[in-house]
Amino acid sequence: ASLALIVPTIANDVSNPDLIQYFSADEGGLRDEAWYYYSGEKRASFQWDIDYGLEMVYVAGLSRAVLSKFMKIGPGTLALILRWIHLLSWLGALVALWLLVGRHFGKGWGQALAVALMAVRPAFPYFMNSLKPEPLVLLLIIVGLNYTLRIIETPARNNVVIAVACSAADMVVKFSGIFLLPVIVGALYLGDICRDSP
Repeated sequence: ASLALIVPTIANDVSNPDLIQYFSADEGGLRDEAWYYYSGEKRASFQWDIDYGLEMVYVAGLSRAVLSKFMKIGPGTLALILRWIHLLSWLGALVALWLLVGRHFGKGWGQALAVALMAVRPAFPYFMNSLKPEPLVLLLIIVGLNYTLRIIETPARNNVVIAVACSAADMVVKFSGIFLLPVIVGALYLGDICRDSP
């Protein structure tokens, strides 16, 4: 259902950057910033010179180093690459939520309801056709939370490493990953209490 809703509109306004500026100043600004990271060129519509996480920096660098050898990359192509990354992240977040709820809260209708409620979230179409990295942030938070809850069950090193890695990657993409760190510390503490109690 997510693919059916987004794939027909994922390329909207990628061929006309000024149209994006007209309909959404944030989207136009982010697109100009991504193009600046790729080419070093500041378009006339360039609005701000602030970092919005490092996702665009890494995608622009990868596109310049690898993808540009196989295809012509312009501002619209770069925006489309980021939108596809966000769509795949959204689909990954739905799968990750399914696995998290199934493992820690039980399989069945609760699991299906949690995923269904997230799938019909009203902000979904906005974020899918946007350069904002929220779908990738959501995926990393859900995966990090899954492994944080596993720490309470089993304080294995790999659970801690994966949870912290998700938090760190989330901080690189957008600063909100910092909020997962206190939860990880709390899980380590609660895990010790739960295992020590009779």
